[in-house]
Amino acid sequence: MEFKGSKLLIVLTTESDLQNAKNLAKGILKRKLAVCIGLNKINSMYWWKNELQETSEVQLKIKTRIDYIDDLYFLIKQLHSYELPEFICIKLDSSEEYNKWLVDSI
Repeated sequence: MEFKGSKLLIVLTTESDLQNAKNLAKGILKRKLAVCIGLNKINSMYWWKNELQETSEVQLKIKTRIDYIDDLYFLIKQLHSYELPEFICIKLDSSEEYNKWLVDSI
């Protein structure tokens, strides 16, 4: 199996609840800025404005192409319910078949 040349990028963000996560995912998918978005309920602990927070959130695992990153970033900032949305990008390699499906689908 060969992995070179992958354009796969995973973007992680969280939303406050399932409905907001679904709305954000649909907005991204309708604009063809991602091929697939996984939604996972998580418990988060983090610092916000010098206070330790503990909340339930929904994490979005967004599978996209690296060349869509700027458009995706600006859309998330526009549609997100948080003042400062998480935006973590992870460049990955994948199988040639999966990479082809991703590139061809969006």
